[in-house]
Amino acid sequence: MIKIVFFARLRELIEESEMSIDINKKIFSDVEHITVTDVLVILKNKKPAFNDYLKHSNPLMIAVNKEVVDETCRLVSGDELALFPPVTGG
Repeated sequence: MIKIVFFARLRELIEESEMSIDINKKIFSDVEHITVTDVLVILKNKKPAFNDYLKHSNPLMIAVNKEVVDETCRLVSGDELALFPPVTGG
């Protein structure tokens, strides 16, 4: 299982603060090499609001186990994937 946590505007759009995806199910062709990109594709299909957010070129920050990563980061069972818009201040 991979735990996915949504923050800020994404949480509001998706109307969930977190969800889990079982990486051992047959939704992945190669469970040994699952990347953030693979999970994002699933989320786009499952959550239309998430797909709309990305379709409009909105920026997305990604962290795995509290470390900022890019979409090529490999995931393993037990990882926590956090998705959030970039933090700004003023």
